[in-house]
Amino acid sequence: LCSICCEVYCDAVTIKNKCEHVFCRACLTPWVEAHQTCPEDRGDVTLDDIGVAPRVIRQLVDALRVRCPEDGCEDVITLEVLDEHRQQCTTLQ
Repeated sequence: LCSICCEVYCDAVTIKNKCEHVFCRACLTPWVEAHQTCPEDRGDVTLDDIGVAPRVIRQLVDALRVRCPEDGCEDVITLEVLDEHRQQCTTLQ
């Protein structure tokens, strides 16, 4: 979970070559712009220090199983295919 928004990582990024903490890109970018520090350990960080999270983190997040958020749909799917499922979800028709 992202320690800024307390939710599952969305577009996971890391502070590369430093502490390697992982956050959502949408959470970390404005934090770094405002504070120039890591939200976890307060180490110095610039926007250039933000990089894509390690593949293992992204694969673990993508493999999480979630229930479709659409009303009436009981499907349980991986987070990786959630957007595609929502486009085709029978409850939307």
